Amino acid sequence: MNVQILHKKEEIFNFLKSDQELQTYCIGDLDDFFWSKTIWYSLEDEGVVRSIALLYTGSDFPTLLLFYKGEKEYPFLLLKQIQNLLPNKFYAHLSEGLVDLFGRQNIIQYYGLSYKMALRKELKTIDDENIQRLSISNL
Repeated sequence: MNVQILHKKEEIFNFLKSDQELQTYCIGDLDDFFWSKTIWYSLEDEGVVRSIALLYTGSDFPTLLLFYKGEKEYPFLLLKQIQNLLPNKFYAHLSEGLVDLFGRQNIIQYYGLSYKMALRKELKTIDDENIQRLSISNL
């Protein structure tokens, strides 16, 4: 297993798009506006990217994002191997179980669980004058 810092958007996107529902936040950070404020770590096994972690550095405190669905072996190994590369203080958005690597006693402030939602069915057109699409004019 090999940990690398990734520099090619296409390589990162190809991994992230395999689970767009889970990786939406990370995919958004590939945009040029955010790109220069990101560090992308990957864990590779036999030349195949198995897990990716994003460290976003564009805010007061850096934010680490690392998500998985199902098997947590690769994300766990990745996080374990980059742990010493991370800043002393940072926010973290991690899938369940990964925070245990840092030790609960090291959590300064816990903000609770977050849930991701996804629309999996095509929306039906609703003909109701009381329902309207919101826009900037609604601010």
